[in-house]
Amino acid sequence: MEIYLHQDGERSGPYTLENLQAWLEAGQLTVSDAAWFEGCSDWVTIQDVPGIMLPGGDHLVNVSTVPPFESYQGDEPYVFVSYSHKDAAVVYEEITRLHEAGVNVWYDEGIEASNEWPEEIARAVVDCSVFLVFVSPRATASVNCRNEINLALNENKPFLAIHLEETELPLGLRLRMGDLQTILRYKLPVDRYQKKTQNSLEQLLGKKPARSRTRPPITQQAEATHATTKPVEQAVQTDATTPFKPRRKGLAVALASILLIACSLLGYLFLGDDGDETTSTATFTPGQPWTVPTASIEMLWCEPGTFMMGSPESEEGRELDRKGKKYFDETRHQVTLAKGFYLGKYEVTQAQWKKVMGTSPSKFFGENRPVEQVKWTEAVRFCEELTLAERKAGRLPDGWEYSLPTEAQWEYACRAGTTTIFSFGNSLSSKQANFNGTKPYGGAEAGVFLERTTDVGSYSANPWGFYDIHGNVWEWCSDWYGDYPSSTVRDPMGPATGSLRVYRVYRGGAWYYFAQDLRSASRHRNVPDGRFNSVGFRLSLRQTGK
Repeated sequence: MEIYLHQDGERSGPYTLENLQAWLEAGQLTVSDAAWFEGCSDWVTIQDVPGIMLPGGDHLVNVSTVPPFESYQGDEPYVFVSYSHKDAAVVYEEITRLHEAGVNVWYDEGIEASNEWPEEIARAVVDCSVFLVFVSPRATASVNCRNEINLALNENKPFLAIHLEETELPLGLRLRMGDLQTILRYKLPVDRYQKKTQNSLEQLLGKKPARSRTRPPITQQAEATHATTKPVEQAVQTDATTPFKPRRKGLAVALASILLIACSLLGYLFLGDDGDETTSTATFTPGQPWTVPTASIEMLWCEPGTFMMGSPESEEGRELDRKGKKYFDETRHQVTLAKGFYLGKYEVTQAQWKKVMGTSPSKFFGENRPVEQVKWTEAVRFCEELTLAERKAGRLPDGWEYSLPTEAQWEYACRAGTTTIFSFGNSLSSKQANFNGTKPYGGAEAGVFLERTTDVGSYSANPWGFYDIHGNVWEWCSDWYGDYPSSTVRDPMGPATGSLRVYRVYRGGAWYYFAQDLRSASRHRNVPDGRFNSVGFRLSLRQTGK
């Protein structure tokens, strides 16, 4: 959908919904600004644009965030779910998994805001069997969430708090929730988090007894064993027809039991009660191709080197802002990358994402298509989960971690030694990348517009073997967005904070965008909590520290 704006007496556009969302959240637009999109008989306001998310107290209005199922209304035990509506996209995925596992879930789906609304919420809290709160900075700032938490604690409800991200509790909540059961979702591998959540809820609902990590004292075990074996030993000794034999069988059983207990203790110490089996202990060798065992992600090695980052001012297709003025955020400068690093041969796929995160957030479904509709914060968490899993398996040496690439690393790999507009040359065709090819560029003929993502690797690789480095989906980088330096830099990590303190960088262009957005130097940015069907990421493996 193409959207036009009318500001200061000027019409500008077309823009995408993602553009408007970012400008709205950054304060560059207001909900009352004039907008027009296909199908409008006249100008409307931004709040009337389908799909736009509007801030409003503790809620966000978003037509794409639809409650996944009806709230439980029966007489059986149920779980009351407290959350901030700003976290709805994540929370809906979580409670859908619980719902599908047979847990009765009550949440404020379908309740109209009215004088009766607080009464319905309060009644649901009082009658629930377990109170579950999804904690985030948005939830702790929500008056509704705090009221629900306090009521549940006053009613002595079985209580479980799941922290979606690192959150500092206000003093009042810290005092009341300090000793209650908590699961840190952002710190646990997905499978362990899901298992702990399911076990905790089943125990709180009374469906299974709580497991104890306390083991009986060894002396008690020895006494019990002695008491059960003594009559057998006496029978052997008093049986006149049985010749005397050493108790080899009993000794073997005892030794086997000791060995089994030792193995169990080691497994418990190293893996905990939710331990995972790991069979591969292979580690990578810098300079050689590497496939991440946890999610089968193929990675290519990029040697250290120096290149010119950015573009000359005369480069055709340099990005224009929404008022037609040229950005000068591609200042050409020399960059030296003193350390080699790995970068994903392909964009992270939906199957790989699900293997690590256990969810399927993408609009354009397909296991081998790139994952999209993932926030920058979620992409970072994917990297953290993968790092934890590989370290636990003994495959990740100290000083290495999986992460998003820096903007400099991304452009270095994209250019692959070239200085042209694209790694393929100074023009681009629809046979080389997935993008909106309906607008001719650089003398090339008009191409096609598929209006969707494609399987990774469907087009030719760049000179260093990276696929879809131009097009398909934008790729999040680790950097905040900011102006480039004008002098030579070494191993840049980007500015300490972003432009307006809100934007993160993504690179490479996407299926929806024109060729100029796919240039090797083209820079785009958005809020880290933005979720778009044209944005995914590519995995990096790099050394940390000096």
